[in-house]
Amino acid sequence: MSNENEFDNNNFSSLPQLRTQLKLEKHARQVYTHRNFYIFQDELWSSFMDCAIAKIHEDDGFRVFTIRDRSKDCYRSEREVIYYTLTFNKQH
Repeated sequence: MSNENEFDNNNFSSLPQLRTQLKLEKHARQVYTHRNFYIFQDELWSSFMDCAIAKIHEDDGFRVFTIRDRSKDCYRSEREVIYYTLTFNKQH
């Protein structure tokens, strides 16, 4: 029980360290427990180190990003991400 109370206290009284100044990472540190935040942060950091945009194709109402994974463990080196520009509603 004492370990659980200490864990709760650490989660509510401190914030994990950021590696970037991205709004996404700042938000994640507010909503995740420390443990889950660090799992998220590792994945986010890996995306910076291992992934790059190979090309961008724009068409009427959407944009296609081809993402290349440079990591050695990847079984599929490229993926496409489709961004629908017509249905995107920017929130401030």
